[in-house]
Amino acid sequence: MAKDANRLNITKAESASILRVIPVMFLVFIMLVTSFPQFPEARETDTCMSAEAESSTPAENRTVLLELFTETWCPPCKNADLATEKLREDYPNTQLAVLEYHYDQRGDPFYTDETNNRFNHFYDFDSWPSAMIDGHIVEKGGGEVNDVYNKYAGHVDSELENKSHFYIKIVEAHHSGSTGYVRSYIAERTESGHRNLTIFTAIFRDHLYYDGGNGITDQRFVVRRLLSDGFYGHTRVVEYNFTLPDDSAYIKDSDNLGIVVFVQDNDTHEVLQSSIKILYTENHGTTHPGSGSSDRGAFYSSPYFIAGVSGTIVVLVLGAVVIMRKRSLPVQRKESVSSRTVSKKRLSSASKGTGLSQSHIGKGTEKAGKSGKKGD
Repeated sequence: MAKDANRLNITKAESASILRVIPVMFLVFIMLVTSFPQFPEARETDTCMSAEAESSTPAENRTVLLELFTETWCPPCKNADLATEKLREDYPNTQLAVLEYHYDQRGDPFYTDETNNRFNHFYDFDSWPSAMIDGHIVEKGGGEVNDVYNKYAGHVDSELENKSHFYIKIVEAHHSGSTGYVRSYIAERTESGHRNLTIFTAIFRDHLYYDGGNGITDQRFVVRRLLSDGFYGHTRVVEYNFTLPDDSAYIKDSDNLGIVVFVQDNDTHEVLQSSIKILYTENHGTTHPGSGSSDRGAFYSSPYFIAGVSGTIVVLVLGAVVIMRKRSLPVQRKESVSSRTVSKKRLSSASKGTGLSQSHIGKGTEKAGKSGKKGD
């Protein structure tokens, strides 16, 4: 019964220790989570907005930029548009960003001065459709959809083999109607050798519905603003409050906005790195989490976060074991004291028993001696 009682006491001590450790474990876990870098939430607007695409590029991997100069009324542009759309479906956001510029103000409602300047002055094109891959590979003219697709895809695959010296992160992006805000971080991770650089921020609308006569009614990746800033030093943060042209006549159920940030060499026109973020806005009165949610979800599922949490749990469990051992020491000491007391009593009883036997033996010896003397 004494052993069972001791075991019961140990169990109670361990249970009490565990109950005391649980709040400590919870507090340490909260401290761990809040100590990690937090991604900014997008500001809530009167519309529903969420991010559905990657917004950063790996430090070494390249995100290729395909720029297509097209027109809604141009027959050869149709197949180039379809090939570009298929490319966009086949490559993830981390590998390919697509922009389509409409530059002829005579019959295209999506013309802007910025896109016209890029066509006529920056690249100095003279025909359409014209495609530019990473700013230095030119493909002009149309053709069969599969042929155009294969030409574009070959160049994209070739560019993907080249590592980039630059890292781009679209940190925050949101919009309400035709106004919005974007903030990006750009860093030169390793020496690139390029010095005359510009950071471009392109804001495009996806799925604008307009029939210009060439058979394409769903206009994709239509550039509405093209903003620029210089790149100085090795890191830059650029931010813009922007206003877009009024496209309400061409928007049906949803307003799909996308942002592409890219670094370009002004001398060679080579695009050194790109990053894309796609915003989806429903024209309803509800609100949803901001664009930071997808970044945070990716972060909490990353191996760094998982390793950190696992390590913390291991440390806390080891701490709990140590505490339980310390808690059980008084019980063990009581057991040791009880054992020693019992041993002493047993030894004492044994000693007494042994003493009596020796006494009797001694008396027997004396009697035997006396008898022997008498016999003599």
